[in-house]
This record gives sequence, structure tokens and C-alpha cells, in this order.
Amino acid sequence: MKSYTYGLFTLCITGTLSCSPQMKDRAIKEHIAVKAKEDINFAGVNYTVEKGTVSLSGYAPTLQARQQVESDVKGIAGVKDIKSSLAIGPVVIDQDFPLKQSIDSVLMKYNKVQAQVENGRVVLLGQASQEETNKLMKVIQQLPISSIDNQLVID
Repeated sequence: MKSYTYGLFTLCITGTLSCSPQMKDRAIKEHIAVKAKEDINFAGVNYTVEKGTVSLSGYAPTLQARQQVESDVKGIAGVKDIKSSLAIGPVVIDQDFPLKQSIDSVLMKYNKVQAQVENGRVVLLGQASQEETNKLMKVIQQLPISSIDNQLVID
């Protein structure tokens, strides 16, 4: 998975492939998702990408962790800007954490969608086409969730 993600990302960003802005956004989001699985500083972070701008929300446990996340994202080729509303606050790694990581892996392909997970309940936020929403709902419903609240805006 990593080699595919980095390969697609590299090809899109360097221009070897003629990638649409949406493909570039998807490559950026995939890169962030891989980083989020490897770096505990991303545990409380949600992210979307649109036209090269990464929006970060959620929590970082310390100012240093927030700055590290923002710096890591800024360092990704193709990122034009960052809109960060990361707050400093407690980040709880509990039974929802593996579910959140699984959902973030699914959301790699949906650059304008993010999910909040609490007590097995998933809230989908952001924008997606009707076709993307249908595909996404089918995949997420297969995960061990207690309920899903689809608040996606159809674009």
C-alpha cells in the first residue's frame, strides 16, 4: 500500500502523469493518511484536502505536537496551504482508535471527507458526490461500528 501511495503521489506531483487537481488532492490525502498511521501526533487529527489546501481539525496533545503535525503536512509536495484549527487538548487513545484508523484508511480515496468516531459511532463530515457517498457507506457499514451519521454534503 505504501509503495502504491508514494508512487502515485510522486508521479502526480512531478508531472509524469497528467493528474487532475482531484487526483493530486487524493495523493496528498493518501500521504497524510500513511503518515497518520505511523505518527502518534496525528491520533486526534482530522484532515481534508481541496485544491492543494489541507484543512486540519481536532486535537493535538501539546503545542509541540500540533506544530509537528502542521510542519509534516506543509512538507508534503503539492500542499499549497494549510488551514489549521487544531486545538491543544487531551487525545484519548481508546477502543475507538483502531476503528478511526480503519476509517481513515477508507477515506484516503475521498479527499473532502472526514470522520469523527466516538463509542463506535461514526459521523461523516465533508463533501462527496452521490456515487462516492454510496460506495463509502457500503464500505463503512462493513466495519464494526455501532451507528453511522452521514452528514455529507452532496456536491
